[in-house]
Amino acid sequence: MQVSLQAPLDIDSNRREKITILKDAAATSVYGVRGGNGILLIQTKLPQKGTLNITYSGQLQITTPDLSSYNLLDASQKLQIEQSAGFYSGNPALYQSRLNHVNNGVNTDWLDIPTRTGIGSKHYLSLDGRDDDMNYGLDFSFNNIQGVMRGLDRKNVNFGGYINTRVKNLLISNYITYLRSNAANSPYG
Repeated sequence: MQVSLQAPLDIDSNRREKITILKDAAATSVYGVRGGNGILLIQTKLPQKGTLNITYSGQLQITTPDLSSYNLLDASQKLQIEQSAGFYSGNPALYQSRLNHVNNGVNTDWLDIPTRTGIGSKHYLSLDGRDDDMNYGLDFSFNNIQGVMRGLDRKNVNFGGYINTRVKNLLISNYITYLRSNAANSPYG
């Protein structure tokens, strides 16, 4: 069945049995125009016959900014460059005021203002089972993502259920899903 891009990301990796990538002619011949850019087929493991399986997985997600390529001046270096460039030649009182602030410990870390270490979590719960003629299941996932930019947050909730049955040579599949995503962008870009 065709699903959104978020659905494969929400599937617990322990439930994936096989992933097949179809591209170009193979994808187009099977899926028509929808397969023109390629198809990702994810086959999940069949539940054990006659039992109700309950699966839970949880993850803690930590995101940190990589600021190693930045080499910014501290406050005293910046003040020294401004003085060497003649910025304070017409206003020595402004220079003295800023020098006093630097000597008193004022030093803004400009990379720390828009960034943070984001801490999030991901949870996945599924209930599924099967018998000779039917597969059935429910799944729920919640993904709370905090980005490295302050104010960048995303919460995804996904709930779905399915029933697959076979009548002679006919396979009937029903799948219903509810996906909600709340996102906030950072004011820093």
